Amino acid sequence: MTAPEPPRFPKTRLTRGWLRALQGEADQRRRRRLARTIVAFALVDLVVLVGILVLVGVLTQGGSSAPAPVRLPAFVTGAARRALAPVFARAATESHVPVTLVMALTWRESEWEEGLVSSAGAVGIGQLLPATSTFVARDLLREPNLDPRRATDNIRLTARYLRELIEELGGSERLGVGAYLQGSTSVRAQGLTPQTVAYIQDVDALRAAFDRARRA
Repeated sequence: MTAPEPPRFPKTRLTRGWLRALQGEADQRRRRRLARTIVAFALVDLVVLVGILVLVGVLTQGGSSAPAPVRLPAFVTGAARRALAPVFARAATESHVPVTLVMALTWRESEWEEGLVSSAGAVGIGQLLPATSTFVARDLLREPNLDPRRATDNIRLTARYLRELIEELGGSERLGVGAYLQGSTSVRAQGLTPQTVAYIQDVDALRAAFDRARRA
């Protein structure tokens, strides 16, 4: 039995019109299906691309998480002292002060002797007085349990205190360093004493040495 043939319509102006309309609707449906297929493939490609970018970002971040080594001048001897370089870098970044400035000032104060205590009771690498350590830990860093007898804590306290002095004296690093020795109240009241000027010159010379080592 043969399949029935599709009905034939008389070729009149009316039938030609609606046949063209039917053909146009069929063409539109095909175009819509094609467009949906293209969009679907494009979305798949986009998802794959985003996944690749995220993976590359994670791998790149993981590979670069270790901080770059900090070069030090030759006069910084001993493994314990040289191991403090990344500690200084983190503390300086945290308190927004130049790392070589913090390094130079603390070298002038103690030559990075963690256990050094002065006759006035100043403690550690930054030679911080107990009252100063308490103020910085509690009021500035908001970490009252920081211990100035620990090298890592002392360096953080020193960096944050130095930043406070610099800000207090109009953003001047020179006056901030001077106030570290002389006190900010005294610096504002009478300017820098000859002893303080010599201290600043020492810190500047040391800072230049630390800067040269970092550029080497």
